[in-house]
Order: sequence, then C-alpha cells, then structure tokens
Amino acid sequence: MTRILPLAITMGDAAGIGPEIIARHFAAEKPRDLIVVGDLAQMERAIRMIGAEIRVECVEGPIPAAAGRM
Repeated sequence: MTRILPLAITMGDAAGIGPEIIARHFAAEKPRDLIVVGDLAQMERAIRMIGAEIRVECVEGPIPAAAGRM
C-alpha cells in the first residue's frame, strides 16, 4: 500500500496576504494532510481575522509532521 505524505506549503511573507489566503482555504475546503510552514502567531491572527474556527497545532520538526501528528 502506498503511503501519501502530507504536503507542506510556506505562508510566504508573514506580513503579507499568504496567511489569510491559507486560512480562507482551510475554512472553505477543510484540506487534510497539509502543513503550513511559517509563523504560528501570524497564522492564528489570520484565522481570527477571517472569523474561522480552525484548529492549529505547532509541529517542531519534520519527524512529527511526517508521522501525521499535525
């Protein structure tokens, strides 16, 4: 059986629109197996800004992320 690993994307400039675009995508699509690489506080701010209820967990390295502990 083939194991599909999570996809990692960067939020780009934390002061730009990247965090908001990612938050809106999570709110609309509810994607699975996606890891956002960037500043946790900025991602949480973007989620609050759009009024979404999205759970965010901090992953401190590639091993927990690859194990699906997001």
